[in-house]
Amino acid sequence: MRGFFAIGLEAVTRPMNAGTLFRAAYAFGASYAFALSDDRLGRRAAQADTSASARHLPFFRFPSIDALPMPEGALLIGIEIDDALDTMPYIPHPDQAVYLIAPEADGLSAAARSRASAVIRLPGRLALNPAMAGALVMYDRMLIHGRSAPRPVASSAVPGRHGRNG
Repeated sequence: MRGFFAIGLEAVTRPMNAGTLFRAAYAFGASYAFALSDDRLGRRAAQADTSASARHLPFFRFPSIDALPMPEGALLIGIEIDDALDTMPYIPHPDQAVYLIAPEADGLSAAARSRASAVIRLPGRLALNPAMAGALVMYDRMLIHGRSAPRPVASSAVPGRHGRNG
């Protein structure tokens, strides 16, 4: 796969979301994961991550967006729940990306929005919890950057569908 990516959460409020996101980050091949938070993340996030991704995936905690170091050439992409944003028909996936997932209830801080190269809203009827939003972003990145087989364009191309019941 080309490039690299990292993913993190701003203002973690639920350790379970953090643990689930970090597990997905490990599964989807993130270069590292991070949290912009105070000490609310703590031990409970690690317990929520049953894959123990922290042993295999670098994890960083920064007190704020201002303290987040960016790799040279990487773009910060904010993932937001703000209904005022237009839903983008696609997620920009630069070769070198750092994705920042907004907290479920509050959205991205003004400081994070101003630092981001792009802020997008995922399509759907409801706001997704941060772990689900992050997993979708990483899955979409995997499809775009070629780590999976091409998707079938018709249901007849789905394995096991041969026009018979069962």
